[in-house]
Amino acid sequence: MIRAIIFDVDGVLLDNRSDVIKVFQETGRRLDLKIPSVPEIKSNFGLPWEEMLTNLFGKTDKNIMDVFLRTWEEFEGNMKIMDDTEYVLERLKIRKAIMTSKPKTILEKQLGKLMKFFEVVVSKEDTSRHKPNPEPLLLACKKLGISPEEAVYIGDTIIDCQASKSAGMSFIGFISGSATEKEFEDRKVKYTASLKDLLSEF
Repeated sequence: MIRAIIFDVDGVLLDNRSDVIKVFQETGRRLDLKIPSVPEIKSNFGLPWEEMLTNLFGKTDKNIMDVFLRTWEEFEGNMKIMDDTEYVLERLKIRKAIMTSKPKTILEKQLGKLMKFFEVVVSKEDTSRHKPNPEPLLLACKKLGISPEEAVYIGDTIIDCQASKSAGMSFIGFISGSATEKEFEDRKVKYTASLKDLLSEF
């Protein structure tokens, strides 16, 4: 029996994937580095920022991170809450948690008043290993006092799917510009493009 839903943030609660792509490309442009392609950036969605920067630019140092963070701040105002998010969170009677690779300060700033709906939050600072490693999802379950089999993780990337599988947890793919329907179908997992669908299932 599913007793809790664990949500990813970017691409699930936040409609920001197109802006995140722009941030990484603009970071490369400002640093005079090779500008990563959209598929290259998408394949890294779900990883912590430092790991994404290393994968896309070959390294991460203080200068790269500083430029990235300044660029992020410039684009952050365009990143909006996903349609129907508050409506759905208010009506879901099941317990709710967040697991994200994003820093907690950024998370709280972006979600604002929506944070009140989540009993447990696991962010980048809470574990030494990150998605696709299952450690953050297992920590979320531990804090909720439930087994992984009693939770479902909702994410928009293949890395999210891999993390949930490694944790022994159910998964629902969210279609928002990252992984495609076919990619989720190939992995034989359920998917949706609307958070409202959760209301009929939970």
